[in-house]
Amino acid sequence: MTALAACAALAACGGGGGDGSSGKLQTITFAFPGNATLGVGAVKLDASATSGMPVQFTSGTPEVCTVSGDAVTPLKAGSCVITASQPGGQSADGATWAPADAINEVFNVVKGTQTVQLVLPNSLQSTDSLTVPLTAKAKNALGADNGLPITYAVTTPAVCSINGSNLELKGKGLCAVTASQAGSTDYEPAQTLGIVAVDPVLVADGFNPATLGTGAGSTTAIRTKQGGGVSVNAWHWSIGQDAIGNGGWENCDPKLGDWCYQQIPADGTALTSALHTKQSANAGWDNGSAFNRVDIFVPGVTSLVRDKDTPGGKQVTTEQSLIFSAGVSDGRVTTKKPLHVELVLSKNGGKDCNVTLSAPLFPAGTGMRSYAIPLSWFATTASCGTGAASTSLDTVRGLPFYDPAAPDAFLAALDKDPLKSARASAATLLKTYPTVQVRIRDHSLQFSTTSKDSKQNIIFNNDLKVGGFIALL
Repeated sequence: MTALAACAALAACGGGGGDGSSGKLQTITFAFPGNATLGVGAVKLDASATSGMPVQFTSGTPEVCTVSGDAVTPLKAGSCVITASQPGGQSADGATWAPADAINEVFNVVKGTQTVQLVLPNSLQSTDSLTVPLTAKAKNALGADNGLPITYAVTTPAVCSINGSNLELKGKGLCAVTASQAGSTDYEPAQTLGIVAVDPVLVADGFNPATLGTGAGSTTAIRTKQGGGVSVNAWHWSIGQDAIGNGGWENCDPKLGDWCYQQIPADGTALTSALHTKQSANAGWDNGSAFNRVDIFVPGVTSLVRDKDTPGGKQVTTEQSLIFSAGVSDGRVTTKKPLHVELVLSKNGGKDCNVTLSAPLFPAGTGMRSYAIPLSWFATTASCGTGAASTSLDTVRGLPFYDPAAPDAFLAALDKDPLKSARASAATLLKTYPTVQVRIRDHSLQFSTTSKDSKQNIIFNNDLKVGGFIALL
């Protein structure tokens, strides 16, 4: 028997099917699907028969992978064997086809990646409970729970400790909790870090979206979830003919268009004050500056009292830092110029001002970042008749750039008068009068005619985003 006749008799060589007696010969082309990663979902299979009739798939390793239609779903790490077959029959053109020889493809299902999701509140009060159950889950790339065990550890033993799956509070401060999943035969190990403030002096823990209203223009109507007032105000100043008004400072008025607005997500975890280009042509603007400001009051206080001391407030005792998160727009970081943060105290003494302490905030990067500004950085910038030493806000804004890797120049400037004396008075005032307001301000933003596009709209975009959790700790 010749080699050709032998192949025909065996109905094998070249993937052909049948000996011709039950129909025409057909072959299957099965594209290698490539290795699959566990936990990312089904993988599409691609095979075709020369008859044009549909190819069927089955799994030869159902403990590793299963097949539904033309998709294979990995179940565990290992070798997955898929068989592609075509049983023959009559095609759409009326031709009769013999069954095709089945073809197998073998590919690896590799270990999946996972993430550990640790549920922690922003803060805990030891007066409520000294033991707090911890909740964490290891999830695959599709967000499904892997059901794998989680272990916990802390790196701040003076503040908190772990007892099984419970967090035990030991003292005031920042508690750092690590939740880990050691990995398995199917998943790579994963770990996440969570930070919770223990016994902070709470200023706010989220914003109430229902108080936002339309979100356009400046507003004093927003409230924190604890009932504190929130004032959001963006201003701009231009030289020359002003397309918005009559020149000079312009408040963020919703009647002037959509160039400034606020946003709060549904969960209330942040507040964005947007100061953007006015959308109509602004050919009359020459140059100018602006600021973007968010004021957050402590629970129960909604505004400052201008003719006497503001009642309420949170008293600093042993707290060392103001902790919060904030975000700025792209390009803002490269200026190396600070935003500034103010603590407004309740003391007024019948003056048309309040005691104000100010510190610089050098953005560490774009997007939301967590910050802890030492209270020792704050200097008195408005003493309001208290007799305390003070300095100007311009002095605070003029501090050299703070680089955590090389802080010497910044720290040396802090320790020179008038800042040194103003910082000493701030330390005394902080423990004398309660704090009623935290202000975060992006000041003296600049634009000019060189930043106009072809439509003569000023390219001037600034978003100041403030996280909902703000506290003294």
